[in-house]
Amino acid sequence: MEVLQPLGLPYNVSDGLRVLGAAHLAAGDDAAAEAAFNDAKALATTIRNPWLSGHADSGLGEVARRRGDLFAAEALHRQALAQRAPLRLRPGVAESIEALAGLAIDQRRLAEGARLLGAASALRDVMGLARWPVDQPAYDAAVAEASGALGGEAFRAAWAEGAELSLDEAVAAAKRV
Repeated sequence: MEVLQPLGLPYNVSDGLRVLGAAHLAAGDDAAAEAAFNDAKALATTIRNPWLSGHADSGLGEVARRRGDLFAAEALHRQALAQRAPLRLRPGVAESIEALAGLAIDQRRLAEGARLLGAASALRDVMGLARWPVDQPAYDAAVAEASGALGGEAFRAAWAEGAELSLDEAVAAAKRV
């Protein structure tokens, strides 16, 4: 706790706003989520906190994706990954890779999406990191879409290729999407 005290109110409010944004996303209120994430990002920027900024950008990316703005969603998820990866914030990196995988699948780049899903799954397995229950349906839909469109064998091969990537290789692959 002593480490966080110098960050003061901006840290605590930004963290609260990112949680509020996630709650609004889960409830389907994209406008309220966007406002909370924008406010969280503004405060995180004042204290130069890439962990909180990455969360805010990831949430804003999901809002953009829900609105059908895949270009903005991809840019925001890439930005979140760029904030998280250099500091090896692995839970956030896994989240960013999964988000970019879902966008690749949305854009019919199915093999690349499956490969990134495999990479994110392996990263989650190493950490013992579960997916938030609210995120599970979208994840399951992405897996089903890629698997169904590619066929089982091609999907499993792409997934296995991704699962073999190191953290740095997975980040590099996600940046290329």
